[in-house]
Amino acid sequence: MKPARRARCLGSGIAGLRDGSINAMFTGSWDANAIEEILGDDMGVAALPTFTLNGEEKQMMAYAGSKAIGVNPNSKNMVAAIELAVYLGSAEAQKAHYELCGTIPCNTELLADESISSDEVVSAQNDTFNRTSILQPFVSKMSNCWTPVENMGKGIRNGSITHDNAEEQTENMNDAMNSDGI
Repeated sequence: MKPARRARCLGSGIAGLRDGSINAMFTGSWDANAIEEILGDDMGVAALPTFTLNGEEKQMMAYAGSKAIGVNPNSKNMVAAIELAVYLGSAEAQKAHYELCGTIPCNTELLADESISSDEVVSAQNDTFNRTSILQPFVSKMSNCWTPVENMGKGIRNGSITHDNAEEQTENMNDAMNSDGI
């Protein structure tokens, strides 16, 4: 049985797959069910590929993130809060979360379980984490990435970024990503 992954990003990439205007997209496990619904058995998943830049092979990279479970140190129900946090981090809860929502577990014993390890999305995500990713910065710093990248993508899509101004626009995006002003 395939897990019921919840779609988080049903934007232009998904729409493009649906109408045939694009053939591939970079996304995460949260979009797997929506993409599989569109492509069926034609769906494939993989870690990011390499590309050649100025004659040198480069590896595309993704951000690898994680989640944490915490307990408020001022909780009026400290024992219950700790017990809940321990349960939510347990193999049992991770397996249930995978089966219900498609959230890929981090528990290594679960990742060795054939019912999970045979999932191509699990394999691709873990291959991405292991070979083609860097640790995601803290959330407050991520706006320095996502907003300029989104603007660059919109510019490519609407035609305002062209071959003639791509170098300048890429430098502008880099400046924006590395500033504290966003």
